[in-house]
Amino acid sequence: MCQAGCGPLEASLAQAWAPGRVAPRRPEQRVHPFMAHVLALSSHVVRGHVGLGATVPALQYLGHEVWAVPTVLLASRPGLGRPVRYELPSRRVSAVLDALRSDGCWSALAAVTDRGEGK
Repeated sequence: MCQAGCGPLEASLAQAWAPGRVAPRRPEQRVHPFMAHVLALSSHVVRGHVGLGATVPALQYLGHEVWAVPTVLLASRPGLGRPVRYELPSRRVSAVLDALRSDGCWSALAAVTDRGEGK
């Protein structure tokens, strides 16, 4: 489980991934009673549940609103198919983040997750 001193988001993630955890059937049975706004920066993989394809559903399952920003587009996860990789230009990713900030919603963020992109 969660180490002492972890925040509510980490605690809810630890609880959701506990061994033997069964998915709830109704939204009111979610693991954590609050909804956090989470900015997720990671890869988008077309075929295979990694990167944003794994992060977004897991956080949504916990009841959080996820703002997913892809940084890399991959055709398949490693080991599943041809390694086609397209890195999104940093200026484009920055433009998306700037738009969120200028919309005035930046202060609503409770957490940011940035998954490392292996090459």
